[in-house]
Amino acid sequence: MLQLAEFPFADSPLDANNAVDFLVGAELVFSDPRFLRTTAGVDRLSLTIAPYYILDLLGVTSNNLLREELGLRLELRKELDELLERLVLTGGLQGKWVATRALDAPADSQGRRLFSPRRTVGKFYLEASLDRRDSPLNPTSGFFVQFTPQLVSGDALGGQAADALGDSFFKVTAAASIYTSLSRALVLGQSVRYGQIVPLFGRDIPVPDDERYVLGGVATVRGFAESSIIANYGSWRDQLRGGQFILNYNAELRYPLLRPLNVWAATFADVGVLADCFSDENTSEAVGCYADAFPEEDRLSKVRASAGLGLRDLIPDQIPLLLDYALLLNRRPGEGFGNLHFNVGYSF
Repeated sequence: MLQLAEFPFADSPLDANNAVDFLVGAELVFSDPRFLRTTAGVDRLSLTIAPYYILDLLGVTSNNLLREELGLRLELRKELDELLERLVLTGGLQGKWVATRALDAPADSQGRRLFSPRRTVGKFYLEASLDRRDSPLNPTSGFFVQFTPQLVSGDALGGQAADALGDSFFKVTAAASIYTSLSRALVLGQSVRYGQIVPLFGRDIPVPDDERYVLGGVATVRGFAESSIIANYGSWRDQLRGGQFILNYNAELRYPLLRPLNVWAATFADVGVLADCFSDENTSEAVGCYADAFPEEDRLSKVRASAGLGLRDLIPDQIPLLLDYALLLNRRPGEGFGNLHFNVGYSF
């Protein structure tokens, strides 16, 4: 029986021994695809206003992070075909009230799953994308580029008012993928993703879990469990989830295996590095992200890599069902040989 009074709020944690894990969410969306078209003559501008709520006790919506989130999203989207075909610019504001908990975090002495204190956060973001793929579901040629800068505030209500500005940070993410038909039967897909968090106004603590980058799993470095790669192997910071700097490259060669049945095979390799941009010895000493990701004593010590084989079943001719097995190329003590992954749709 599900007891709503046992939702895992920070001041009313859930009993881990008797919990029923579930995911529930709702979003009320108002959308005007012709915003300002009549009054100002602006074409291809859309407005979206969406209040939402989500309670995820399974960790499926945010890479193995449990969260409760209540928020409001206001977004403007403009198609800029007059400048460049399939160029889209999106700008938005988001306010959210959020509490999080790592999926594998242990319960307290009373068997309760304690969430983080609730944070009230504001976010301003832009997103520019250019999509020149021949198909968004099963691309064989073309490219896709996306650039997303965000300004994220600190907790506006959890401390003094100045904390909202003093604990703010920039989050910059860029991604690109390119697809090349080597022949009628061979398609080479490649993807690169870069992300970095830049603290503002002397912020000297790591950003919250729900804003950190994660590495490992079907969308980043296959062969690792989802979000399992840590930023600083062998240090006290191993307990932190994710990092504040990410660099990830994927290459995949796709070719037909049973063409009459629309079954393809793939040979792939994934490489990634994750860093938290803080000193391993000093909790408040920020260091350069590049220096942390590629330390001088061993430039490649934090780089993780894998390679493997996979099957793609196209249903119907476009939507791929993926089954991949990847081997870790630089295993560390305690790590397995690899992992099997299943996914609906390509991750790049």
